[in-house]
Amino acid sequence: MKTHFAFWFLTLLAVHSHSQEKELTDFKTTLNLYIDLRLGKVDSLKLNEANQVKYSKKTDEAFKTFVQHKNSYEYDKYVVARNDASIKFSYLDGRIYIHLKSFPVNNKTYVVYSYSSQDKKNYIVKELETSTIVYEGNSNCCYVDHIYAIDSTHFMVIEKDGDMNSSRTAFVLSAKKLPWAKMKAFEGMAFGQVPAGYFTKKYVKKREQFQLDCDMEYTMSAPADINDILFDHRTKTLSYKQYSDNRKFKLITAKWENETFKIDDYSVREGLSGSNIAVPN
Repeated sequence: MKTHFAFWFLTLLAVHSHSQEKELTDFKTTLNLYIDLRLGKVDSLKLNEANQVKYSKKTDEAFKTFVQHKNSYEYDKYVVARNDASIKFSYLDGRIYIHLKSFPVNNKTYVVYSYSSQDKKNYIVKELETSTIVYEGNSNCCYVDHIYAIDSTHFMVIEKDGDMNSSRTAFVLSAKKLPWAKMKAFEGMAFGQVPAGYFTKKYVKKREQFQLDCDMEYTMSAPADINDILFDHRTKTLSYKQYSDNRKFKLITAKWENETFKIDDYSVREGLSGSNIAVPN
């Protein structure tokens, strides 16, 4: 009886592993096709906008299929980061990088599954316990710095983006239904309102995100938390440090009130121009 059970268990494990491997292989094959298409190396497909959109979507669908597998978090070929057990990663074919980061929030575990390559990137957020996908990115970035619970039905996500992932973007998701949806939860001066000058700010009554822009050079010469966006669950307060030199900073805060944060977009360059921290040319 014990021998029969052991055989059954190992067989079941092998089936799960095989299925998991197949779904990951399907994703890898689809993304490699998209990369080769972009490089003009697929003779059977024209390099045009329609095909790029089509195979970009197919790539995200294939990645989602892998993420949805109930054992995708336990894939045995992941490598666990030496300095952070919440991070796992894997390289595929030397040109595709998969990155997982887990966040314990409200007594649940949310895992951000990311992928990146020279031509395509994206991420998906999955609730681990129920294997439920709660949010999918829009291919603008692939890494998440933090996930915070504002309350039981609102979550804040902090994305890494910009120059070498040195900038940060915060947005609020409504979790009242699946999938979670972005809210226009920010009020204040915003980037991107003037076509000829992205960093020329204008007041926006309701916008989807708060941006903290930071050039990579600053992360190499300034305090380590110069590009951090934080959230205090007790006070419902978003904050960041506006440095004027290597030590002095002003804490900028915004409180969650009426489902809104009143805060202006900010570029680190604004605070450090004329300081004793080297400003990139």
